[in-house]
Amino acid sequence: MMTDFPFYQTAWLFYLAAGLLLMLVVWALFRKTNFWLKALLLTIVAACTFTPIQLQNEAETWAPALVVAVFELEQSLNESDSTEGVWRGVTPVIRIWVGLALLSILARLTYTRWIAGINKPFETEARNEEI
Repeated sequence: MMTDFPFYQTAWLFYLAAGLLLMLVVWALFRKTNFWLKALLLTIVAACTFTPIQLQNEAETWAPALVVAVFELEQSLNESDSTEGVWRGVTPVIRIWVGLALLSILARLTYTRWIAGINKPFETEARNEEI
């Protein structure tokens, strides 16, 4: 049960803080690169870091899906078992990444189409007044 581990919430808070720090570092390293590369890297890091999954079907505890997938892969390699557990951890990460990638594309298109385009009529009016 979740109450068996007294620092469960604290561990998640530290994990989330470390994940946010990792995203900040990735953003800082690639802030001057192309938007699409930066968006790709940040969505991959976010999906891999913040996607949770239940440890077992009936369990009350959650863990990062990528960590579960790595442990399941290690266990399946040692026991020559199927990779079903690995896919149980990787599938939500892929789904979340696709959703985040679509949201970042939509946000970029919205920004360039409407928000950044708002200033253009004012710029042309200012140029016409200068002439």
